[in-house]
Amino acid sequence: MAELNKHFPDGLEYRIAYDPTTFVHDSIKAVIHTLLEAIVLVVIVFLQTWRAGHPPTPPDRRRRQSRAS
Repeated sequence: MAELNKHFPDGLEYRIAYDPTTFVHDSIKAVIHTLLEAIVLVVIVFLQTWRAGHPPTPPDRRRRQSRAS
């Protein structure tokens, strides 16, 4: 639009009447915030500890770790 504005007659200007980028930006922030809230709630309510959400270490790996120490 800035490029086209150079070719407009004198006294004619352009204005952006509606800018959807602000709505999209705010919506993305709200989705990220909601996802983080959901993760925290799942950990607190269902798992009760963060470690409960990790998959267990395979048995063969446990043996290797105990030999090394």
